[in-house]
Formats: sequence, structure tokens, C-alpha cells
Amino acid sequence: MHQAPPHLTLSDLDIDYLEVVFGFDMEYSGNHDQLVADTLFGDHPMASFINGPHAAHMIDCQPCFGIALSSDCHEQAYIEIKSRTSSFEVRTEQFDAQVLSVYLTIRRYWPGATPVTLPEAYLDMQRTAHELAVDQVVPLWVNPLAQAIASRP
Repeated sequence: MHQAPPHLTLSDLDIDYLEVVFGFDMEYSGNHDQLVADTLFGDHPMASFINGPHAAHMIDCQPCFGIALSSDCHEQAYIEIKSRTSSFEVRTEQFDAQVLSVYLTIRRYWPGATPVTLPEAYLDMQRTAHELAVDQVVPLWVNPLAQAIASRP
């Protein structure tokens, strides 16, 4: 059995944090920012700013939210929507088919309060990401956006 040379190993000093990312991509040729604003914030109090009479076009709507999953903030979850529509496309109303992405990121700062191995930490973070994706991200973020894309010409 061969072992990796010492310079190829990881130690606690080499790791600031670990991340597990689930990404959901949906192709859409239209204004991604307007789609996100209409779909996720259309009934929100911010709608008067987003879609009010003073708003000619939505040019940036890429929400990012982060929460601590532990009281010591060592484990965190982020959800981010990444639009790829440019202001040039909005100005010209010529939209290329591009990917609109929803990212769920689980981050754990290392070392945490409970010592675990890297594989154990990864599996635990993967379980957390899967649970959040199934319970929250897909039904509340991905599905509404996918339905809105499907209903637009």
C-alpha cells in the first residue's frame, strides 16, 4: 500500500471551511432578472419598487440569503439565484438562451465544535443539503421559476 507524500496531505491548518453545493440550472431566453422578480417577489411589499411606474426594466435581481444552521455559526446555508441577463440584452430586447441558476451552499468552518473526519463532515453536509433542497429550495425556489419559464413564450 502506497501513501501520499506529506506535501499532498491535508491538515486542519490547510482548511478554513468546507462547502457542498447543489446547483439547479434552467435555460431561459428572456430577462432573468424580471422573471425572478415577478416570480419570487411579485406579491411582496417590494413589488411596488420592482414593478412600479418608475421602473422601466428590471436589470438586477439576484437574491442571496444566508442562515446559520448552528448556534455557533460554524455551519451555514446559503441560497443564491444567479442571473445571466446583461443590460445590453434588456436594452435591445434580444435575449440569448442562457442558464438561470439556483445554488444551495452548505458551508462548515473547520474545525467545528465536534471533531469529525473530512469524509464524515462531507456526508453530514451532503445530508443537510439534500434535506434543505427537498424541503425548501426545490418547492419554494426552483419549481416556481421552472413553472414561470414554462408558462412564458
